[in-house]
Amino acid sequence: MKILKSRKFKIGAFGAAVTAVILLIVLAVNYIAVLLTDRKDAFIDLTAEKAFELSEEARTVFANLEDSLRVTVLFAKEQYETLNPYCAQVVYILDQAEKENEKVSVRYIDPLENPEVAASYPGAACTQGDMIMENTETGRFYELPFSDLFFFGNSGNITGSKAEAVIASRMMSMTSGESYNIAFTKGHSEDETEELRSLMELNNYTVSDVSTVTEDIPEETLCLVIVAPKVDFSNEEIMKLEQFMRNGGEYGKSILYFTSIEQPEVPNLKAFLANYGFELTTEIVGETDSRYTFGDSQFYALSGYLEETYSAKALSAGLASISPYTRPVNILFADSSNVRTAPLMSFSPSSMAIDMVDTSKYRSGNDGDLFSAAVAEQYEYINGEGERKSKFVVFGTSSFVNDTMLSTESLGNAEYIVGVLAQLAPNETSIEIAAKSILGGYMSISSRAATMLGVVFIAIVPMLVIAAGIYVYIRRRNK
Repeated sequence: MKILKSRKFKIGAFGAAVTAVILLIVLAVNYIAVLLTDRKDAFIDLTAEKAFELSEEARTVFANLEDSLRVTVLFAKEQYETLNPYCAQVVYILDQAEKENEKVSVRYIDPLENPEVAASYPGAACTQGDMIMENTETGRFYELPFSDLFFFGNSGNITGSKAEAVIASRMMSMTSGESYNIAFTKGHSEDETEELRSLMELNNYTVSDVSTVTEDIPEETLCLVIVAPKVDFSNEEIMKLEQFMRNGGEYGKSILYFTSIEQPEVPNLKAFLANYGFELTTEIVGETDSRYTFGDSQFYALSGYLEETYSAKALSAGLASISPYTRPVNILFADSSNVRTAPLMSFSPSSMAIDMVDTSKYRSGNDGDLFSAAVAEQYEYINGEGERKSKFVVFGTSSFVNDTMLSTESLGNAEYIVGVLAQLAPNETSIEIAAKSILGGYMSISSRAATMLGVVFIAIVPMLVIAAGIYVYIRRRNK
């Protein structure tokens, strides 16, 4: 047929073919994108710390949850995910949890518009913005406050997110039947350590207080924490500590002790520490080289890691730890009777220990014996069973675990403490995921906006391509 061989027909046919190929490519790309989005992560994360990129550790936690878990976010989803970029990150994390494990379900309910939701969770405050995690197989539930998901600045603004770690950790604890108990002593004017307690709870430890003056240390306690007591322990309390460490010959217990430069003389505790090879002097460590300080203060000195077992988490994160206003921990012996000791962290050779009573007296860190933390192991060898042991870790400053040190993302203090806890109170459900900041560009859109974009790229754009192709074909045909 003559028309099939004409130049006009060939040009039109070529144009139609090109249009068809482009259309097929657009449809294929959109189809693949939809499939990927429905199943896994398909996005470009523009944040500086990849806040919208799920860590492998969290992904593993979500995938391995064995019980059915329902998460109720007490806020309408449309409003929640546009409330703040960090809230959009929370929505993303929960979406990924659902995709990783079919036993996880998430719903968004505004408690102000649906007051009946409170009846489903007796005793819960059901505060707007919080979320409730419920193990639907056991009936256990936990209300996770909005404030626990983020770091806040002095003005109340959100400065960073720990949502991924908190959500993954709480999900794990809600589906685990294990309990790992840590007790803080009270009744001796101990320092307050809210951030340390939060860190422990984040890593699935059950935290409580015990008054050794009037109570025995609970049998289920794995680790006893003593934070810079200003009042000495009595002889009876010291006996309780000794019995706790021996644990009827079973051992397997631990003590975590922090001192401070403000702590007065405590003779009974001093003698107890000496039995484990520790001495806390009246000195304070200062750093003469500003490269090893934090915040331009000579008393905020860098602590170098000496023992990889305890510092593994901080090392893997590539973070250094700072020991503010530290009394050096002197080690009295390496091995004596059934106790052996080892330093955990030390200061640089450019540091010095200044006597707080007579400031004209000081000693240099050149010899490498200015330690900020140390460990003692009380052990006993049992024939046929091997070695049983309890552990005692001493820090030269309670400021190592103050709110600033534990919440500063550029420091490894939090990671280091988690590593210490892993040795003192082994916890199979512990999880440590770095906090994240949304510092770079980000894209945060609501579900409605995402749906509209989907319609545009899946339907409208291909239709425009078809229309353009038809228009070009008709123009060329009529020439």
